[in-house]
Amino acid sequence: MKDEISQLLDSIKLVSTAHGTGLKQAFLSNADTSTNVTQFAYGKLKPGEGYGKHINPTMDEYFFFLKGKGECWINGDNIDLKPNNFLRIPSIMEHFLIKNGNENIKFVYFGVSINDT
Repeated sequence: MKDEISQLLDSIKLVSTAHGTGLKQAFLSNADTSTNVTQFAYGKLKPGEGYGKHINPTMDEYFFFLKGKGECWINGDNIDLKPNNFLRIPSIMEHFLIKNGNENIKFVYFGVSINDT
């Protein structure tokens, strides 16, 4: 389990997302906790970046958007994203997320395993 009780965003390494586009700073990953949280992170996408169509079979995803605008597609439904939007994506739903507009989109994200392990 991670020893840090408090962290500053500026002290967390900036890395590419698992989708190969956009950047994130992970406050916590599944190796840091014995809970079902798979990751808790701050992320950003530049104009034109996004996460391609996919399904996460073993986890639910949650996003809270802080800045910028984008669009999410979940099982055929389009959702406009803007600041103060909360988005829940259940594990079995096909989805993608794209950044539109001319400013970065910034968000807080966490994943929760649907397995009891």
